[in-house]
Amino acid sequence: MKTIFKTLIVAFVAFGSLSLISCKKYLDEKPRSSLTIANKISDYQALLEQPNVINDNDVAAGEVSAGDVYMTDVDYLARAEEEQRMYTWQNSRVFNAAINDWYYSYQVIYRSNTVIDGMLEIPITQENAKAWKDVSGQGYYYRAKSFLAALGNWAPAYGPTAS
Repeated sequence: MKTIFKTLIVAFVAFGSLSLISCKKYLDEKPRSSLTIANKISDYQALLEQPNVINDNDVAAGEVSAGDVYMTDVDYLARAEEEQRMYTWQNSRVFNAAINDWYYSYQVIYRSNTVIDGMLEIPITQENAKAWKDVSGQGYYYRAKSFLAALGNWAPAYGPTAS
């Protein structure tokens, strides 16, 4: 039993040593030059020109739960469990834990905040004023749109006696 234990320890130490040696080469590898940090107006515009992030993932939970959507039994059974629960007004597990409407809303907000903060670092000149205002305005618009969608779906309704 002791020899098996000693053999395992030697094997783990040898494997650990080899993995540390290969880790050094991995850490020394230079990053790809195509990966850049946004620092120009065109870079921030490119962040907003990704329809799969910015436009294609609007919050649908409110519309599905509002009764404005009609599904046949076949369509209903073809949906994911979370969507079925949302459609039938279930109280729990209406969202997938990893990717859901909340995630999509805040993905746009995060992207918009990145653009807004980055644009504040770029000085406005006479040459770039129009583009600067255009890209900044887009960032503010997409952020406000996502906040409004989140508010409309998940905030409690206004009540004059609410605290």
